Amino acid sequence: MHDILCDATVIELIERAYAAGCDPAGWQTLLDHVHTLLPGAVSLQLTFPGSPPTTWSAGYSEEQIKSYLEHYHALSPYNALFDRLESGKVYTMTDVGVRQWLFGHAFYHEWVKPAGDLTYGASMIVGRDQRRLFRISCDLPGRQGHYEDASAELLARLGPHLARAYAVNERLQSAAATEAALAGLLDRIDGAAWLLGTDARVLALNRHAEALARDGQLLRVALPGRLVFRHPDDEASFRRALAVALGALAHRAPLAFPIHAASDGTAAVVVLPLRPAAGSAALPLAGPRALLVVEPRRPAALPRDILRALYGLTNAEAGIALQIAGGASIAEAAETQVVTLTTARNQLASAMAKVGVNRQAELVATVGALAPRLRLEGDGQ
Repeated sequence: MHDILCDATVIELIERAYAAGCDPAGWQTLLDHVHTLLPGAVSLQLTFPGSPPTTWSAGYSEEQIKSYLEHYHALSPYNALFDRLESGKVYTMTDVGVRQWLFGHAFYHEWVKPAGDLTYGASMIVGRDQRRLFRISCDLPGRQGHYEDASAELLARLGPHLARAYAVNERLQSAAATEAALAGLLDRIDGAAWLLGTDARVLALNRHAEALARDGQLLRVALPGRLVFRHPDDEASFRRALAVALGALAHRAPLAFPIHAASDGTAAVVVLPLRPAAGSAALPLAGPRALLVVEPRRPAALPRDILRALYGLTNAEAGIALQIAGGASIAEAAETQVVTLTTARNQLASAMAKVGVNRQAELVATVGALAPRLRLEGDGQ
């Protein structure tokens, strides 16, 4: 018993528990090690309502686990018992009086007894919520019931660490699923697109962005995975826009800017904040994220509301800006907007000041960057 509960042994098991939190394959390694310390069997079960449990075990044969899942799980009297037990508390079979009623149950005669007559032991509900129950059990044969108190103390010492490790496991799986979904979205953007975290760290990118980074003329990915623009002015504009998108900069800064290093003068960048909807579990973003798109083509049509919301343009200013961005001259824009040439020039000057650009070419690039298009006709097109 001393070997089971010595500090060195428990610390090693705790380390294995946290390793399992980072990699679910580690749960089996943890149970295998516990099984070397205790007779009988040890198991972890993750149960969802209405579905067979996910089970890791040591001490039970594959045939025994298979028969339990296929035929005996629904018959087990332990199911109702575990539903009543308090989370985070260790219970022994003796404490809950299992042995008194188990021997008369068909589950005992058909599965428990053939599996090793495991009628002593200890269990703990590691975590429970509306959608799942996660528990660990040490099951001991009747002839070695004197290990029951030791198994209970071992679970009591391991329990808080198992709960934290499982919480880490769930967060990592959720984050991985989220990042994969967002990476799939990037692949459908018609342009070079990056998913960025704090400090301009690249979390995901599409093939167009990878090609642009490999070319290295406009930007590159520097260690440790940070996006960096080649031209100092571009880098400064990018940093300001990213700070706004991530919520680190309160005052207004342009979220779109032309790339000075672009040889043809048409490439532009837009940096957009990614925020999950309030109460939404569909996009559990781990911290602030931003979407950066480089659009090296002529702009697509853009609603006036976008310019009004991002830069505070009036409806008239947004109309003139969109006309110029679409290739119209100032005279053509004035005619379309039904204003005098002087009024159109004043509106354009005001719009450019609010957007933060000095030249019409910069306005064209900035507006163009605000219209990244999605390819909806099919994957890989």
